[in-house]
Amino acid sequence: MLLHELDFIFYDLVYHSFLQQFTDGQLPVLEDKFIQNSVHNWTPGAPTRFFHGRDDSIVAFNPVAQAVRDMQNRGAADVALVECNAAGLPITHDNCFLSAIIFATGFFRQFASDL
Repeated sequence: MLLHELDFIFYDLVYHSFLQQFTDGQLPVLEDKFIQNSVHNWTPGAPTRFFHGRDDSIVAFNPVAQAVRDMQNRGAADVALVECNAAGLPITHDNCFLSAIIFATGFFRQFASDL
């Protein structure tokens, strides 16, 4: 057996075991930490943008949109969801990378001084 095959088998076993334990509620400490660190309970005090694509299969769009609404409902003054435009490509995580970098550069530039 090759080493990379062993790594794959180990990862596959650990990953599935972890997911099963989490799904079955056997990891309450981890679940509590997820709840404590949820952005749905956070109210940013500084301008905040979430840049996202609707077809992202890595980070689902609807929970991000809900988190933004939750923040706005709690009084966050300057929070917004900016949707990716992937220049005609599917609006996926990978295809939005370059657009996200360009957006972030412009967004943070407005706050920069003396550079």
